Amino acid sequence: MAEKRTKPLSEGGIGGGDKPTLAVSARKTRSCAECRRRRIRCDGEQVPCAQCVYYQVPERCYYPQRQYRRVTTVKAYESLSDAYSTVERILERLFPGLSIQYLDTLSRDELISLICHQPVTESAHAEAEQNSDPAATEILLGFEGSRTQEFIWNERFDGENQQRQVGIDDVNGVTALFDTDSGRSYLGISSVPAILHVMAYTSPHLSCAIQTAKMAVNQEPTNAPLLDLPLLFSHVPRPPTTQRQVTDEAALIDAYFRFLHPILPMVDETDFRQCYTHGGRTDHARGPWLALMNMVLAFGYISCNDDNKAGHLYFSQRALEHMSISCFGVGHLYMLQALILFGGWYLHFLNKPNMANAILGAAHRMALAMGLHREIPLDKTASADSQWLAGVRTRTWWCLFCLDTWAGTTLGRPPCHVPGMAGLNEASAICHGFLNYGTISMEASVTFSIIAARIQGRIAKTPLIPPAAVKQFDAELLNWYDNHHLVFQGDHEPYEKIPVAALLIEYRYLNTRMLLHRPSLLVQCVKAGNVHSDMASFAKICCCVAKQTVDTIAKTWYPNQLLSWKASWFLFQACLVLLLNLLSTSVSPSEANELEDYIARSMDLFAKMYPWRTALKQGQDLIQFILLSRNQSNEGWGSNWFISDDELVSLLGISELTGECT
Repeated sequence: MAEKRTKPLSEGGIGGGDKPTLAVSARKTRSCAECRRRRIRCDGEQVPCAQCVYYQVPERCYYPQRQYRRVTTVKAYESLSDAYSTVERILERLFPGLSIQYLDTLSRDELISLICHQPVTESAHAEAEQNSDPAATEILLGFEGSRTQEFIWNERFDGENQQRQVGIDDVNGVTALFDTDSGRSYLGISSVPAILHVMAYTSPHLSCAIQTAKMAVNQEPTNAPLLDLPLLFSHVPRPPTTQRQVTDEAALIDAYFRFLHPILPMVDETDFRQCYTHGGRTDHARGPWLALMNMVLAFGYISCNDDNKAGHLYFSQRALEHMSISCFGVGHLYMLQALILFGGWYLHFLNKPNMANAILGAAHRMALAMGLHREIPLDKTASADSQWLAGVRTRTWWCLFCLDTWAGTTLGRPPCHVPGMAGLNEASAICHGFLNYGTISMEASVTFSIIAARIQGRIAKTPLIPPAAVKQFDAELLNWYDNHHLVFQGDHEPYEKIPVAALLIEYRYLNTRMLLHRPSLLVQCVKAGNVHSDMASFAKICCCVAKQTVDTIAKTWYPNQLLSWKASWFLFQACLVLLLNLLSTSVSPSEANELEDYIARSMDLFAKMYPWRTALKQGQDLIQFILLSRNQSNEGWGSNWFISDDELVSLLGISELTGECT
């Protein structure tokens, strides 16, 4: 039986407390819910209404309460904006330089740990900046070179120049010590020339030996050896190869996806193999496809051959046929990936870091134009093709970010972009979808590179950052290392079975920690140990991490050209730190013996790596040259021997000591 409608209780009655945030209209509802759904006229006077009785659905008849539609006013919007800005300022004070997306991935304990190792307020941060040693900062700025100098270099990629530079490790800065005619690019305090400047500044014997060697080179520029030393790698003929040359394209593709792809998982393996099997692309993407395919073949060749074979030049030249200056007008993902491989890795392999950075910077702008930096919503209802494309774009963007960060580690230059910008979600966007080794490796590389990029940006701003900031960054690195995925912790496996990606990320972690503390070691050596306790502690940590680097590489290295290329560079960086500590006046005899043992182990490692990276021979020559200068007699040198910074720069003639840094 139909009942007469009464006033709802929720209008100021008993039910009004159920939804206090929603205002209820005093107007009477004229249509029941079922009639609204059917879009038919309702009498609106009884329950059930005549229409619901007619359609035999009386149980569905009810009259929903009217609610006001809330329209955001200008005042409410301004209030919300002010509140959001306040929250942002508070988060910036608590977690300076960290994005909200990154903080959202951390647990409560991790957030508390970050706060405990950071300055609490901006005033405390400013106080820490004021408490840094301005005199020490000025010393380090002097070792960076003149701010008004015109930087000129030549890294042309042509046949004649290429053959001249492939066998010469200009990146490690050996020839620059003795060749005053070389060009030079800007390098910061994290670079090789900075530590070589300090070595020459603190060791008069090394400065004298450099001057003598330069005079010998100037007298006989064509016939004289670079370093007048006993039998070294520069005089040892290249050993005969015992490895069969691999040129089969299918085998090279397999080698790429086995060795390099886990490090940079941006190329979709399934799509690439399908395109290759069907003869490649025949549409408008033919040029970008050929550029990418040949770069994959070039790195596959490098991965499965030793350094005696230069077949990678053949594939790179084929790729360059499609990567002229006009390629920057082709906004295709294949072309972008080819440029990332070429500028992010291959040119560093050929010791052309400035050209590599220029191309990688252009690739970064191309990625921005393609919208790869934008956050991709993780919609579960999206098609499989859309999710696949979103994954490829995400991995490509973050591979570009990681390569740019790694390239600037030992150059002393800030990366193209820093984390925290409006862009992709650092964790969820990468891990969305199927979890494989490449995804795990990509996440580990991204989280590490975010920290490394912030460190680079801070050091590029001021070479001697405050002790509180050093401790904060070091705590973040240690926390990252303790919490990275178990798949990278392969101590129980034979080291030959550990993927190159796992070893390289550990080498980079050690190198970044060492470079974070290295400015303190430089100041300690210049001031002959007259530094405060924090700086002395940081210098000690730097030396300890250098020793740990030698131990780790000695334990985990195995013959592979990709691994030898990177391991030899990080080992060279560690040797420079050990040499600087050995040249300092504050080292004790027992410490000197230990440092000499580590350097001797490094020299043995260089000998084992030589067939896989012949360019390292001059790095070993430089180390031996510095060791021999240390062993010279102290006669003829007064206790007050000193040269000015200008005389030092003129004496060294430093140029193009960049760094094989990725």
